Amino acid sequence: MGKTHKFYQKTVETRLHPYHYREALAICQPQPEESEMIRLPAMIRQGLLVLAGLVFVVGLFLVALTWVLDSWGGEQVTVAKNEVISDDLYVSGVTVTIDDIVRGDVIGVGRQIAINGTVDGDLVAANQTIVINGTVNDDVRTAG
Repeated sequence: MGKTHKFYQKTVETRLHPYHYREALAICQPQPEESEMIRLPAMIRQGLLVLAGLVFVVGLFLVALTWVLDSWGGEQVTVAKNEVISDDLYVSGVTVTIDDIVRGDVIGVGRQIAINGTVDGDLVAANQTIVINGTVNDDVRTAG
């Protein structure tokens, strides 16, 4: 005769085949209530809450950044004389011309970029042709 084990007020005999014995043991285990099965540990819940808050804050930051950002685009883009840009300028167009002052960096993409005014920050450009007749007070980085 096999051994007799008592599990949670149920008796199981070990005369069974090992596969059936495992099934019998699984039946004898107390089943968790449904509310316990979907409840995450406190540490994981706190981590998910922190992650959701971080995503929310980053989203607000990106929305605020797009409101502040000076971004120009079109076929021909020109910063005319007496038009001072007091922040960074992100610009794209076939022909980009800057005739006055940009107090920040200029990041430009275009076939031809002409700087006739002053750029107080960096000039970062991806272009085919660049002409600098004015002043760039910091670094010039071009590709193309």
